[in-house]
Amino acid sequence: MSTNMASSSVGDTAASSSSSAAASNDDVEKMVRLCLGGEIVQVPQSLAASEDVFRAVMTKETFDSLSADAKTYLKRFLPSSDASEQSEEKILRGAFTNDKNFYFGNALGKVHSKIRAGWFNPERPSDQVQLRDNARVLYDHYIRRYYISLLKKLLISRRVRSFLH
Repeated sequence: MSTNMASSSVGDTAASSSSSAAASNDDVEKMVRLCLGGEIVQVPQSLAASEDVFRAVMTKETFDSLSADAKTYLKRFLPSSDASEQSEEKILRGAFTNDKNFYFGNALGKVHSKIRAGWFNPERPSDQVQLRDNARVLYDHYIRRYYISLLKKLLISRRVRSFLH
C-alpha cells in the first residue's frame, strides 16, 4: 500500500511539474523582432501590440534610469538644441508627452503606430531595396523609350529632308 502511495505521489509530482512547465511556457512572452537603428532587437509582443503598455514603458523616468552613455547615444536622435540643460529638458518632456496633438501628432504615438504597421520589420529593408531596384528598371525603360522615339523622329525628319532635296 505504501508503494502505491509513493507511486501516486511521484505521479502527482510529475503531473504538477509538467503542468508547471506548461504554465511556464505560457508565461514566456512571445518576442517580436524589430530593426532599430540597424540593429535587430527583440521586444515583448505586448509592448508592440498595446499602446498603453508601450507608453507605460517609454517614459521619461525610464530614460532617466539609463546609464550616461545610453542617454548620450539616444540624445543623438533628438532635435538639436543649444547645450543648455533647460532646452534639453524641454525637448525630453516633449518627446515623452501624452498630448495626442503635440506639434502635428505625438512622437510616441507615431512610433507605436509604425511598429504595429511593420515599419521596423527586419525584412522591410529588403523590400525597400527591391522597390528601389524596380524603380530603377522602370526608369531605364522610360529612358529607352524616350531615345527610341527620339531616334524615330530623327529618321523621319531626315527622310523628309532628303525627299525634299
